[in-house]
Amino acid sequence: MRTRTLLGIGVFLILALLSRWILVAQRPPPPEVGAIINTQLDYDLLELQVRWYDETGLARGLLQAPRISQDAASGIGEVNNPRIQWQTSERARYELLAESATIEADRSHLNLFGGVTVNEIIGGVDGLTVQADDLLFDVLENSLYSKGLVRLTQPGFSYQGTGMEADLDSRRYRLLSRVKGHYETR
Repeated sequence: MRTRTLLGIGVFLILALLSRWILVAQRPPPPEVGAIINTQLDYDLLELQVRWYDETGLARGLLQAPRISQDAASGIGEVNNPRIQWQTSERARYELLAESATIEADRSHLNLFGGVTVNEIIGGVDGLTVQADDLLFDVLENSLYSKGLVRLTQPGFSYQGTGMEADLDSRRYRLLSRVKGHYETR
């Protein structure tokens, strides 16, 4: 009797494991990360974190916001008080802050509005600070653009002008017109 009982338990366990294996094999794959938020739906999300990855899978940026919403008809997202951390190299990263932002339907551009501040951090040390009323951040090109008044500051100097183009990869900033500067020697 004891041998028959142990044999019955063994057969039962084998059948249970086989049925589990069959169920797992028939399960549909999990959704892709990009497919989680459907751009064809209206939504309103609270306390959100969005991460960007480059083509190699390395984390490139992080968007944190208390609220983000989207209108499905236009595909444009609206963000309240965005805080963006953006990595351009091992040593260089940027922190972008604003009162509000819009994200274009193709997710390649962020339009930042109201008290925009961009802090450059190189090797853990604060570098240049950009201040503007509005700024366009091109995520694919790692570029910043503005048509309005822009102020660039760093310890020892400050510049201001109308309009700006900046390449975050090369750390080159260009004020387009009406440029004024102040430089202090130590």
